[in-house]
Amino acid sequence: SSEGGIARGEEYLRRALAFDPDYADAWAGFGASLQGRFLAEGADVLDESIAYLEKAIALDPSHAFAHAW
Repeated sequence: SSEGGIARGEEYLRRALAFDPDYADAWAGFGASLQGRFLAEGADVLDESIAYLEKAIALDPSHAFAHAW
């Protein structure tokens, strides 16, 4: 199911961040995933997603994907 795929993807991002907390792509990917859940389900994750995207931008100010969200 797509819910299972999203949860699995978020778990991989958690593992990537545990391994390398300065990995901007993982912060951006996780932020985008959370925003997707917010938009699709109304999940209460908007503030968290924005914080993750801001972290990606802090680590890499030119991170286009993080800026796009």
